[in-house]
Amino acid sequence: LLADPELFPQLRIEPNIGWSGTWKLKFPSLPNRRYRMMYSDDLLNWNAWTGDMVTTGQSSNPENTWIDDGQSTSPHPSTQAKRFYRLHLMMP
Repeated sequence: LLADPELFPQLRIEPNIGWSGTWKLKFPSLPNRRYRMMYSDDLLNWNAWTGDMVTTGQSSNPENTWIDDGQSTSPHPSTQAKRFYRLHLMMP
């Protein structure tokens, strides 16, 4: 895995207003990178979110958003007491 030393993205997590028990994950990105979101309910077992995000051709630092509403994660986040997230930054 590679990281951009100057502009490493900072993941922000907030409630997804209007959708109880779901989360909105936001982060800035760099062009021509691939991002993989990972999630865990226990910090031991990590799962990849369905599908990576590729930012080919984007300008630097647009805000990207992933929504954890249970469509790409299992079990649904509202059924878990805790959920943890991490973001992997890779070259495409």
